[in-house]
Amino acid sequence: MHKKFYLNKFLFLIVVSFCFLSLNILQASESLKINKIIINGNNHVKKYTIMNRLPWKPGEDFDESKSAIAINNVYNLGYFRQVKIKKEILKHHKVNIYVKVEEKKLLAKLEFEGNKVIDSKKIREELALDKLTTVDEETGHRICNGIKKLYADESYHKTEVKYLIIPDPNVPEKVTAKFIVDQGPKSNVVRVNFIGNTKIPERKLRKMITTREEWLLGFVEDAGKFKQDDLEMDKHRIEFLYRDKGYLTTTVQKADVKYSKENKNIEVTFYIKEGDQFKISKIDVSNEDNDEKVTTEKQLEYISLEENKPYSQSKMAESITSLRDYWGTMGYINADVYPQVKPDEETKSVNITFFVEPGKKLYVNRVNITGNTFTRDKVIRRQIDLEEGDLITTKKLNRSKANVEYLSFFERGGVNWKIHRLNDEKANLELNVKETKTGNANVGISYGSDKFNPRPSLKGQVSVEKKNLFGMGFDAGAMMQGNRHGFQRLEATYYDPALFDSDSSVFATIYKRWEEYEQWANVNVMPKESTLGASGRFGFLLPKWDKRLQFVTELGIENIKNNQPHAVGANSEVFEPLVRQKFQQGTLSWLCLDLIKDTRNHKIYPNHGYRIMWHNKIAPPAINLEYSFIKSELEGSWYTPLIGDDNLVFMIHGKTGVVTPVGGTYITQDTRKKKIIPYKELFHMGGQDTVRGFIWGGIEPAWITNAPLGAKYMIQLNVELQFPLIPDYSMRGHLFYDAGAGWNTPKDEITNKAFIKRDKFDLRHAVGFGLNLTQPMPAKIDWGYKLDRDKAAGESAHEFHLNMNYAW
Repeated sequence: MHKKFYLNKFLFLIVVSFCFLSLNILQASESLKINKIIINGNNHVKKYTIMNRLPWKPGEDFDESKSAIAINNVYNLGYFRQVKIKKEILKHHKVNIYVKVEEKKLLAKLEFEGNKVIDSKKIREELALDKLTTVDEETGHRICNGIKKLYADESYHKTEVKYLIIPDPNVPEKVTAKFIVDQGPKSNVVRVNFIGNTKIPERKLRKMITTREEWLLGFVEDAGKFKQDDLEMDKHRIEFLYRDKGYLTTTVQKADVKYSKENKNIEVTFYIKEGDQFKISKIDVSNEDNDEKVTTEKQLEYISLEENKPYSQSKMAESITSLRDYWGTMGYINADVYPQVKPDEETKSVNITFFVEPGKKLYVNRVNITGNTFTRDKVIRRQIDLEEGDLITTKKLNRSKANVEYLSFFERGGVNWKIHRLNDEKANLELNVKETKTGNANVGISYGSDKFNPRPSLKGQVSVEKKNLFGMGFDAGAMMQGNRHGFQRLEATYYDPALFDSDSSVFATIYKRWEEYEQWANVNVMPKESTLGASGRFGFLLPKWDKRLQFVTELGIENIKNNQPHAVGANSEVFEPLVRQKFQQGTLSWLCLDLIKDTRNHKIYPNHGYRIMWHNKIAPPAINLEYSFIKSELEGSWYTPLIGDDNLVFMIHGKTGVVTPVGGTYITQDTRKKKIIPYKELFHMGGQDTVRGFIWGGIEPAWITNAPLGAKYMIQLNVELQFPLIPDYSMRGHLFYDAGAGWNTPKDEITNKAFIKRDKFDLRHAVGFGLNLTQPMPAKIDWGYKLDRDKAAGESAHEFHLNMNYAW
């Protein structure tokens, strides 16, 4: 009985305790409400500025886990040295939050002393110090380090910077921050050593690294400058070169930097631990796709690594990219390729397996264009080969990107795709563009020889050009050019690449040209010809065959007048018929039929792609009184990068042509004459447009007085190595080789053909170098040197050429 009583009492106590415990837990779990937020210590910063940074508001639930966020938010305002947060729990589940801050001193002014190399203005701008309103020890250290970094960029690596925080005697809350700079000597790299390299010679290692020894023209490539970040990267570059040759285990153990001659000279030494060369024993591909068309043999075709050859890091990267692109052409745009390299130390060989995870095919949900603040969407969109619902492939992405780049309305490298995946099957495509300057208004003075003035002369030019007019893709321009004798050229042009948003284009021009032929001697006056003309071109894209293929037709008319020169002096009776024929006045009407394919990625500075044009110009005898001819030209150019995308570009350009009279006669002054080819429609070889290093007309049939007669046949070859001189591509250099010939002049009016020279095929050659400029005025400058100079004929060794900028 007693045992049962005590047992019941014990159970009763347990139940009562459990109830009290549950009540306390329920009370503790009830949320605390924020009663007030009290801010202390702020003398200059407004309370609402601090309140806006806090993750709590009065009346809301208090989440203590956000305290760290609150401290960071307030501290990041930059006004405080210290931020503390405390809580005070009140009755009725309420809490007060106390935010205590310690303000930094207000900055009255900044002073710099001893900074002779870098002025105070540059320090302020580079370190954004004009925005600084407060200062403390941490800020002082940060600015000191920033100044030392600026000096290091100028090759002052031993610069010391100290700071003083000086209280304002009148306003205790304010201070002056003074930075004292001890610049030290300028230090340059005078020697780079390699220790431990037996497999790869020093000259190849030097080419790989950016830390280079100082030399006379080193300023072009920053040779002699030392940068710690570059030194670390150079260690990886050296290791990459070794791995590219198959030395997989080679490491650069350290790179020592020693200063000498009062810290003016820097000597860098790389310590290399070489390993053995590994060859590839087997290459395999494994993928998860069940498509029967995707075989291992097919994928191996895209791998540039080869069995029984040394392992190569660069070929490994090429193989990964090629495999991704291959899968991308089939719509697996997110395919991943993971190479597994298994080295065997005993046999010094590696097995390589490429694991491919194709993922799922993606389809276009929407195509968005961003970054085009001026260019209309439709101008860009009509160059894109992808529409909603299309399968996304690398081929379509790359082709669309190249089409947009070709417009030349955007920066180099400023056209890029972004893929925003929505789910396993759909993605939004974003084409981001960075617009560039597309308008020019130039006034310039230049000196040199050009097409119709082989002798160097002073020329002036005023030009206005606007590409992408109104953001609609239209091109419009006007030009006025003259020399010491008067006007040379007045011209206005307009081009619409998509007439009424169609696949058709239209180009119109009106012009007046004055041409002088200074090489014509034995005439009573220097021949001058004025031409007033206009033409209209209509282009039609042929997208069913190729979006870059275009058929172009042109209609034009010119009125040709001259000062009616006459032959004088010896043999004038033989020369006079030729002069009359070459400078025949009249009206010329023509029709052109062209077929053009242009895959270049840029109109001015292409680095890949090609352009082929078959040009045919017909002047039918039925609509021309004095003239009649057919002219046909085949022209092509090809670009490919050799180093990087733009560091070195190879270009080859070729052209061949023939012009022949169609026939027909006309009667003038009771004399029946044959309809002829206008002098300017014959081929004139030599000069910047054809073969540089020669004057205009210098390698074509000529009279014994050296007057160029023009040719019915021509051939031309131009080869260039192009490279940027300034990172923004506003100046590029090129080395060139040119070759060409013009032969067989019309001889209907020549009674004694012995007076003609250079009438047979004779291929001439020249080499040289030049510059392409886009700023301050578009220009192409070339110096050409003859490889087969004819001293007996009085040819100069070289020629200088200057003209408007263009790409072949």
